[in-house]
Amino acid sequence: LITDNETDFTWSNANEEGLFQKTEVGSYEVTATYEEVTSSVTKVNVLEEYNLVIEIIGEGETSPKEGEHSYIDGEEVELTATPASDWEFDKWTGNLSSSEKSVAIVMEDDKNITANFKRKVVRSGGGGGGGGATASSPKESEKEEEIQEEEKEEKEKAPRRSSLEVERELENLRSRQKRVNNIKENLLSFLQIEKVKEVAEEILHSLIERAENLSERIKEEEEKLEEELQEVLEFERQKEKLISQKKRLETMMQTMLLLQEQAKDKEEIRDAIDKIIERIEQAKERNQRKIDEKIL
Repeated sequence: LITDNETDFTWSNANEEGLFQKTEVGSYEVTATYEEVTSSVTKVNVLEEYNLVIEIIGEGETSPKEGEHSYIDGEEVELTATPASDWEFDKWTGNLSSSEKSVAIVMEDDKNITANFKRKVVRSGGGGGGGGATASSPKESEKEEEIQEEEKEEKEKAPRRSSLEVERELENLRSRQKRVNNIKENLLSFLQIEKVKEVAEEILHSLIERAENLSERIKEEEEKLEEELQEVLEFERQKEKLISQKKRLETMMQTMLLLQEQAKDKEEIRDAIDKIIERIEQAKERNQRKIDEKIL
């Protein structure tokens, strides 16, 4: 029986703990269902119970013992009669007619059976030279019959038990029967729990197997995601390198543009100097001509 409080099973023909509860005669199937997993526990047959009441007349014992006993429909019961000392078994009466000490019956309804014992007839030996046992004389036989008749009359004259005593004995028998039924129910519940345990273990193993398969798939997905993450990280590194190279190129372009601007400025200065030199040369020529003219 699974005792996981976080797992809710759905039971049929049983309570929330998986215990069989039907009492009507019939055949039932107990199942336990969790999510999509359904497992058949067992087929439970609830059979009719019949009472067997055994009584004893005379002195002796029986198996089963004197009293009330319960058996399920179709159960076979072996009856055995064992006489006490100086007694012998006579016959079974009531719902069974047989003179055999041991006999088997099949419980198909309630039965009341009586085991009848009778006292052994002891025949004493006669006088004479021999000391062995001989056949009884007619007088001795008559005397034995008289003794048996007196015992029978005494037994009939014996005071019967009062109704209160009988009721008390019946109450005791019913109490014993209840205890036997409780023990029987506990045994059946224990057997049912054992069967439920087996099926619950099968369901648990199935769930564990599914969990292991899911864990393997998750592990595979984790490995794939790890590979993708490494690829993304590598892409990010390459991207950073490209961005750095782009910045260096932009810096170089700016430097080149600055140099070009500076080169243009130098050419303009050179042109201006050339013009100034040209003007100086022209002024020198003019001055020289003036000097030459004055000299002339």
